[in-house]
Amino acid sequence: MRIEIFQSSHGDCLLLESTDGKRILCDGGMKGAMKQFVAPALDTLRQAEPDRPIDLVYVSHIDDDHIGGIVQLLQDAIDWKVHDHHAGNGDGFDPPDRPRPPPINNIWHNAFKDVVDRQGEIEDLLATAAPVMAATQSAFGMQASFDMQQIALGVENAIWVSKLIKPELLNIPLNKFGGAGPAKLLMVRPGQGAMQLGDFEITIVGPTEAELENLRKGWNNWVDRSRPKIDEVNREIRRLIDEFATTSDPSAISLREWEGIPGFRNVTVPNLASLVLFIREGDRTLLLTGDVQHDLLLDELDAAGKMPNGHLHLDVLKVPHHGSENNMSEEFAHKVSADHYIFCGNGANGNPERKVIKELFNSRMSDNPAIRALAPQAQDNRPFHFWFSTSSTVPSTDISNANFKDREQLVSQLKANSRNRLKTHFNKKPSIELQLEPA
Repeated sequence: MRIEIFQSSHGDCLLLESTDGKRILCDGGMKGAMKQFVAPALDTLRQAEPDRPIDLVYVSHIDDDHIGGIVQLLQDAIDWKVHDHHAGNGDGFDPPDRPRPPPINNIWHNAFKDVVDRQGEIEDLLATAAPVMAATQSAFGMQASFDMQQIALGVENAIWVSKLIKPELLNIPLNKFGGAGPAKLLMVRPGQGAMQLGDFEITIVGPTEAELENLRKGWNNWVDRSRPKIDEVNREIRRLIDEFATTSDPSAISLREWEGIPGFRNVTVPNLASLVLFIREGDRTLLLTGDVQHDLLLDELDAAGKMPNGHLHLDVLKVPHHGSENNMSEEFAHKVSADHYIFCGNGANGNPERKVIKELFNSRMSDNPAIRALAPQAQDNRPFHFWFSTSSTVPSTDISNANFKDREQLVSQLKANSRNRLKTHFNKKPSIELQLEPA
């Protein structure tokens, strides 16, 4: 198994390759990162083997930092298809100024319109609420505005994905695998086994039908609860901006707490429905987590039979939600361990968080049995690796770069105290490669 970890701004983008040559593109990062880093690398692969496809594009959820780059990739494919059509007719059509993507055989993506019932209302409310929350200039309001913008852009991009892959355009199958017919939504279903893609065995760990139903309920409650507040904002915006900046409970239109799912606070609603995949190749294992919440993920893994003894050790864990502290806990690090931890994030919004890095480090180094990872493979003194999708040497916004420099310093200190067990890898190029030999 080979994993290529791309520069992806504050998003996620990985390329998996099985021993027998099957490829899975896991999320696409931001559009700018796709243009600058990912698309040229994919074009190099295509030029080496023009007919060899990306066998599966997996979109974990609709946040812009996961789906934005996928939309850019599909738009590039459309532009090249238009060029080929005109060139075939001898029209002298100039080629696009972006690399040609490889062929794409399939996309796995739970479209927002299929997950929720009130898409139009949600889009309108997000568009109204985001600038208002930003105008508060409070830390809470700025974060809420960022969350809303990510989802609003994600909804738009999800619509684009649905349109671009249609038969009359790119004709890429959606949520189809092997001989099975297409599924409207990908989720855990009774009796559903693993699916085979070459040497890859892929198991859908989440979301469950109950989680998707909770998501619908949460969105409906959010719309009903937020619309009166938004109407009030539109009538008296200046007064409310002042109110939001000082109130002790400004969550009236927040996405991080919403009626119906009180147990998963501080995780935005689409993240809870992330498509979680457990991938096995021989004895090698990888967990793709999207931005799912840690308690929810433990329940999903347990229900999928992946934690028969109350713990799970993986070869590779894609750390949930760019290493946000809202998606990691000591309990999760205690129960789920890995030889390789992948952090996707460039310091934006504080991710990866210092707290998360420390929790994962302590789960491997602490002598406290309540903290130390439970799996036997993590109890010995074997090395473990932290992989980062970027480094502070890659240009970024001032705050992101400052945050990431701080994380590099922290990791350096932890490494020095690891008795040579922690190995670190920072991506200073378009991508960095994690190669797992067969066990």
